[in-house]
Amino acid sequence: PGDRIIRMRLTSTVPFTSNSTPDFSFTSNTVSNPFYGTKVAQYIAGINTQLVISPGVNALVTENPVLNPGVAGDPPIAYNVSGSGSYCEGTGGLMVGLDGSQLGVNYTLMPSVVVVAGTGAAITFGMQLAGTYTVSGTADGTVSTIEGTTTMTGSAVITETQSSIVEVTEATCDTYTWAVNGVTYNTSGDYTFVDGCVTNILHLTITTSSTVEITESACDSYPWALNGVTYTASGDYTYVVGCVTNILHLTITASVTPAVSIVEDANNVVAGTLVTFTPTSVNGGTPTYQWYVNGILAGSGAIYAYVAENGDQVYVVMTTSLGCVTSPTATSNTIIMIVNPVVPATTTWTGAVDSEWFNPGNWGNGIPGAISQVIIPGGLPNYPTLLLPTTIAGITINDGGSFIGSEYLTTGATLVKRDVVNSDFHLISSPVTTTTFGEVFPLNQLQVWAREYNETTGDWDNLTIGDFMSVGKGYSVQMTQPQTALFEG
Repeated sequence: PGDRIIRMRLTSTVPFTSNSTPDFSFTSNTVSNPFYGTKVAQYIAGINTQLVISPGVNALVTENPVLNPGVAGDPPIAYNVSGSGSYCEGTGGLMVGLDGSQLGVNYTLMPSVVVVAGTGAAITFGMQLAGTYTVSGTADGTVSTIEGTTTMTGSAVITETQSSIVEVTEATCDTYTWAVNGVTYNTSGDYTFVDGCVTNILHLTITTSSTVEITESACDSYPWALNGVTYTASGDYTYVVGCVTNILHLTITASVTPAVSIVEDANNVVAGTLVTFTPTSVNGGTPTYQWYVNGILAGSGAIYAYVAENGDQVYVVMTTSLGCVTSPTATSNTIIMIVNPVVPATTTWTGAVDSEWFNPGNWGNGIPGAISQVIIPGGLPNYPTLLLPTTIAGITINDGGSFIGSEYLTTGATLVKRDVVNSDFHLISSPVTTTTFGEVFPLNQLQVWAREYNETTGDWDNLTIGDFMSVGKGYSVQMTQPQTALFEG
C-alpha cells in the first residue's frame, strides 16, 4: 500500500503530453549488456534484487503484483460474455468466450460447467450447442489481491437452425443469372450455393439460341401450324418457341375467278362448211382448252375448227394456269350450230366424147364433185369408166345405163333402175347392198314372185318381200304387170 516510486533510465526519446498519464510496457531482459535493456528490481531483505520479467505474466502493469500490487480483497473484474448467435444443424455449435480475463481467476461456463483459467487476455470455452450460457469468475487464491466470485456481464444465447436444401430446375437460352448469388452461367450443369443454413442447388439447362426461316405462298390465307395463327396478309412473321426464333416469310395472293367465252366465225351455214371457234379467257393465265361437241370431247387447243352439223352444241372447258383461283376450270357459253342442207347440183352423163369420167365433154353440167347428183341415162354410145377415187353426193343409173369402177366411187346414195316390161321369167341380181325384195319391187307386190335356186335340193325356193338380196347373186322374178325394179343402197 502507498505510492510506488520507480526510477527509469530512457535511452531513446519518449514524447510526453502535459498533464497526461503515460502507459508503459516492459519487456524481459536478463542480460546486463547492453545496459539500456529494461530491468525491474525490488529490495528484498534490504538487497536490490533484479527480477525476472515474463511478458504477459508479470510485465502487465495493471496486474503485475510486483509492479502494481492491488488492494487485498478486490473481486474479479466482470468481462463481457461473447458467442450469441445461431448455427446450422449439424455444424457443431458456436464458440463462447470472454473478451478478457485475469490471472489468478478461474472462469466457469454454465450450464456446460466448462472451467478455463484466466490468462490476462480473452479466453474461449470451445464450441457450444444451442442454449443460454453464463460465466462466473472465481479467484483461485494465487493472487492475493483478488478474492471472491464475479458474474460476467451478459450471456451467450445460441440457437440451432434446421438445415435445408432448396433445388430449382431452370432451362433458358444462352445465359442464366441466378438471383440467389448474382452469378451468370452460360453452361448447363448443377450449381450449389450455401446461404446460411440453406443449400441452394440449381439444375440448369442452357440452350444456344437459333433461328429457323421458312418461305410460304398461299391463296387468301395461311394457317401457320407452328402457332395456330391464320394470316390473311403478306409479311414477315415471328414466333419464338423455347430458344428457337421462327420467321415466316409469307406471300398471300387473293383468289380470282376464271371465266371463258367462245365465238364462232360463222353460223347458219350450209352443210360441209368448216366453222372455227375462238375462246376469250379471263384469269386464265396460260390456259389449256378442251372442246366439246354435244357433250363429247372433240379436240383441244387455243382454237377449234370442224365441219358442223345442224343442231351441234359446242362449248369449251378452260383450265387456268393461275394458282389462286376459286375454281381451276371454267366452262364457256354453248353455241348451237344451224346447218342448212346443200341443194346438190345435178350433172348428167352424155358420153359425147368417150368413157372417161373426168372428161368434162362427157357431162352435161361439168365433172361431178362432192355435192353433185349424177344421172346416167340409158341408150348412150359411151358409158363412164372410173379409174381414180372420187366422191359425189349420189348417183342414179337409169334402165339401160351402166357404170364401171364402183370400187373407186364414194357416194352418199345409189339408185339403179331396171324396167321389167312383161310377165316372163327374168333373172336379176342386186348391184347394191342391204336391200330387200319388197324395196326393189314396191308396186303390186302380191303379183310379184321371186325365187332363189336351192343348190342342195335342186328346187326354186320362194322368197318374201322381207328377204335381203345378196350383191351379184341371181334371182328368178316373174310378175303380172310391168314395173321398174329400184335398187337403192
